[in-house]
Amino acid sequence: MPTGFLAVWANTGPQVTADEFSDWYDNEHVPLRTALPTFLSAARFSPLKPSPPRSSSAPHPEWLALYDVVDPSVFQDPTYTTLRANRSPREVDVVSRTALLDRRMYEYVGEAGASGPYGFGAGGGAKVGCVITQGFDSDDAVKVEGWLKGLESAAEEARADGLIRSRVFQCVDAGKNGTSVKQGEPQVFPKYLVVHEFSASTIYTTADALKPAVQKILRVQPDQVKYVDDEDTFWVVHHVWETVSHKA
Repeated sequence: MPTGFLAVWANTGPQVTADEFSDWYDNEHVPLRTALPTFLSAARFSPLKPSPPRSSSAPHPEWLALYDVVDPSVFQDPTYTTLRANRSPREVDVVSRTALLDRRMYEYVGEAGASGPYGFGAGGGAKVGCVITQGFDSDDAVKVEGWLKGLESAAEEARADGLIRSRVFQCVDAGKNGTSVKQGEPQVFPKYLVVHEFSASTIYTTADALKPAVQKILRVQPDQVKYVDDEDTFWVVHHVWETVSHKA
């Protein structure tokens, strides 16, 4: 089972078109990572509309990329850090004009629902059609464990609505950069990320259509953890990649 996880939220901003960003991300950025044996999955998502209301003035993210990796040590491994240090001229140019790249690295905590294989549908796993991401904070591991048990019950009930699994990760490192990020401004991230995966065979074309299933899982035991409202986002699959690990 992979114990490392990478999530990257992005907003292109006014200086980069959606087509330019996706051409770079889909055809250069992601393939360099899926060629590494330590990257076990890769998928990109765009938001389902309408997006949940936000309490802040910051715009909703336009893109999300999710990757399963062997374990969190991958984020310090030279095979990966070299990619970030030796970017192509094209990547340097696109990144310099992009409004936001919000990159967070995680360690696996637990899950509810079906067990692997993982990969968002590549490599023989259950095909994922959409995901919901949410964040929460807690400094009490016992409460998180109790919350996870509550999630297990809610996830079982939501299986009829297409839920495959819900996975929970703890943030180990994070950072934001981009033209919209103010220098010196504090960067705050939720301590935990939850990723709810829904089957591609259950067609949800809007966030409103997904809400009946959402009600069963989004606010499990709110007395145990502190949910971060602006982190709730509904996503639909843009593309799922096979990795070198699937082809081995």
